[in-house]
Amino acid sequence: MEIFLSALLGELASRSINFFIHKISKKKVLDMEDSLQRALLRAQVIVDEAKGRHITNQAMMQQLDMLRDAMHRGCYILDTFRYQSYDDDEDTKDQSVSHSLSPSILNSQNGIRSSNRKLLLLEQLQESLNNLSSLILDVNEAVVFLASNPRLCSQPYNMHILLGNCMFDRQSESELVINFLLRTNNPHGSQEFEVLPIVGPGKTVTFGSMDPKMHPRLVHLAMEFANLMIGSLMGANIMASLLRDNFDNRFWRKTLAFFRGFIQRHVSKYGVHPIFLINQNRSIHLGRVGAPFEDLVFCSEYESCSQEEVPKIKVHDVMYGSAKATLGKFEALAWRSPIPPYSNYVYSCEIRELKSSGRKRKRSTSLY
Repeated sequence: MEIFLSALLGELASRSINFFIHKISKKKVLDMEDSLQRALLRAQVIVDEAKGRHITNQAMMQQLDMLRDAMHRGCYILDTFRYQSYDDDEDTKDQSVSHSLSPSILNSQNGIRSSNRKLLLLEQLQESLNNLSSLILDVNEAVVFLASNPRLCSQPYNMHILLGNCMFDRQSESELVINFLLRTNNPHGSQEFEVLPIVGPGKTVTFGSMDPKMHPRLVHLAMEFANLMIGSLMGANIMASLLRDNFDNRFWRKTLAFFRGFIQRHVSKYGVHPIFLINQNRSIHLGRVGAPFEDLVFCSEYESCSQEEVPKIKVHDVMYGSAKATLGKFEALAWRSPIPPYSNYVYSCEIRELKSSGRKRKRSTSLY
């Protein structure tokens, strides 16, 4: 009887809180979201215009850097707010599997947790909007003087790319290729590009040529992966290469759980994120998903510009067992830069056989 009354009171409290918040803040949230979106667009215009100018004023550069940081922070807060419903769904699934509580108790707990999360996000939205609006007002004078700064000349970099593709000093051929990429097919008055959406605009590191808006659950998971990487360019590219091969929500969720466990083990043992260890050329133990009795160890990393000495085997292929690798030491390609001089980042790896005492633990962290 006490359990029933507790569940009933929890359900009533949860519904009351949700109704109150939804009734009062719905219009306010929509207005705030729209205002933040417009402020982000305004900031993007200023930052993009400043990128094309040769600015020598250090104070102006500092203002623009602050505006860019606030813009990135605002984009993250806005995306987090838009995809919070998928985070609530994942929490509900995880709790229903890991706890033997009744659905009513779970619903009441999730309702209160969701309400608290929404209130926190609302505060962050308001704070981000206020900060961004204040910075935009601060750079208003700088925007007026932007036009007086000369434009940057990008011709040397363009010619460097043309030279790398054997098109140096052949302007007619290069213009023909560019015109082909920019041409439009306009049977109904549309101005959409035929080729560029595949190779240019809209292409992101993780989603490739796919539109992230068509996969909102995967966008939410991609944000979680970004949090785990703590700004590591190498880790982000390795993760993106892995995820691009399988656009499946279940696969991404299990991969996220695998890497969370990997990071937690290193933090509890060494007190720091494993990325800091690898940056200091210290070994980290990642493990292999397809081989629960083997441990993949990253010993060190180095950079190479030579295309002849690049390992054919890739890190994410070894990690997930799609590439054959025997016990012992070897080198694997972590990431190749897509722009000149096309640097290659290589990991010195080693596959070790786990002891019998660790096999059960390793089996539990496997995705299969």
